[in-house]
Amino acid sequence: MKIAFLIFPFDLQTGGAEKQMQIASKLFQNLDHEINFIYKWDGNFITRQAGTTPQRIMNSSRGFFSKFWPLTLFKEIKKGKYDLVISRTGMVVPFFSNLLSNVLGYKTVYWCSSNLELIQPKRIPRSLLLYRYRTNNPIIKYSFWKLFGLVIKMSSMVIFQTTEQKNIGFRNFSINSHMVIPNSISAEEFNYQRRDYSKIKEKRIIWIGRFSIVKNPQKFAEIAKLNSDLDVIFTMIGSGEQYNNLIKFKKLNNLERLEILNEEDRENVIKLLETSICSINTSYIEGFPNTILESWLYNVFVISMRADIDNKLESGDFGLLIKHNHLIRNTIQKILHDMENTDYRSKLEVISQKILDEYSIIKYGTNLTKMLNQLSSIA
Repeated sequence: MKIAFLIFPFDLQTGGAEKQMQIASKLFQNLDHEINFIYKWDGNFITRQAGTTPQRIMNSSRGFFSKFWPLTLFKEIKKGKYDLVISRTGMVVPFFSNLLSNVLGYKTVYWCSSNLELIQPKRIPRSLLLYRYRTNNPIIKYSFWKLFGLVIKMSSMVIFQTTEQKNIGFRNFSINSHMVIPNSISAEEFNYQRRDYSKIKEKRIIWIGRFSIVKNPQKFAEIAKLNSDLDVIFTMIGSGEQYNNLIKFKKLNNLERLEILNEEDRENVIKLLETSICSINTSYIEGFPNTILESWLYNVFVISMRADIDNKLESGDFGLLIKHNHLIRNTIQKILHDMENTDYRSKLEVISQKILDEYSIIKYGTNLTKMLNQLSSIA
C-alpha cells in the first residue's frame, strides 16, 4: 500500500506534527508499505519516503503562482499514485487534499489536530477570525465549521488525538471510521536525563512554539509584562511571522526579563526546559500540544490557557487550565515557593513517569500499526 502523509506547515524541530511524523517515519521503515511524507516549508513543497532524506518538489513561494499551491499539491498527489492520502494539518489543506484525492479515486484520512471545542461557531476566538478572515461575522464562523464537516465527510477515517475530540466529533458529524491516537513522547528521543535542581540558578517561565497567530505568542508577552516584577525570566523560543511584533512589544514596554529566541534548536529547548519551573501554553486551537508533553517530561509545571489533554489540566493533577492573564500571577508565586519543597519536586517526577508510560513510543507504534491495518482494508 502506498500512503502519503501531508503535514502543513513544517516547523523544523519546534513543530509538533513533524515531531510525531519523525517518530512515525522510524516506525514505518520496517513495514510493508511505501509511505511518503509531503510538507510545505518556507514555500517549498518537500517530499520524502519514510527513513530517507527530504527532496524538494518545487519552490512555490515566489511570483504569481505561489497563490496556487493546491494545484502543485494536486500534481504531486497525482504523480504519486497513492492508495491513501492522510492529512495531518489544519483545515484548509485537508479540504483541498481530500477533494483532489477523491477526484483521483484515492481514499483519504483526516488526522485531526485541532481543539474541536474551540472551533465550534460560538467559540472561535475573535482575534483568530480577524487574522484569517478579517471579520467576526457569524456566517463566516458557521462556514468555517461547515468546511470542517466537509473534511470529515470526505474522509474514509478520522484520527482523533484525544477522547474529548472524538466525543465532540461524534456529537456533530457523521463519521465513517475512527481511531484515537494520542501524541507520544520518548525519553531517549528527547535526550531526557533526571533533572538536577541544584543547577537552576535563574528561575524561568518558558513558552515553546511557532510565532504565529494561532499559537497566540502575544499572550505570553503580555503575561511577562504583567509579572515583570517577579524574580523570574520569561523565555520564548521558536520562529515565525510574529517574531518582529514580539520584539517591538518587548522594546516598547522595556521588558528586560523577557527573552525572545528566534531559533529552533532542540538541544537549546532541552537546556531551557531543564532550567524552567513553569511552561505556559497559549495556543488557540491545538488539540494536543507536544510542548505540554515535553514540559511534563522535564518535571515542569504546565499552565495552559485553552488546550487541555483529556482534562488532565482541568483536573489539576498535571497542571492548571487558567483562561485569564491576571489569574496566572498567584500560580507563578506558588510554584516559586513550592519548588523549594522536595515533596513537590518528587510529585512532578511521578507525573513525568506517568506521562512516559501513558504516551510511550511503544503504545504509539502499536496504534500506528493498528491504523495501517485498518486502512489496508479500507483501501
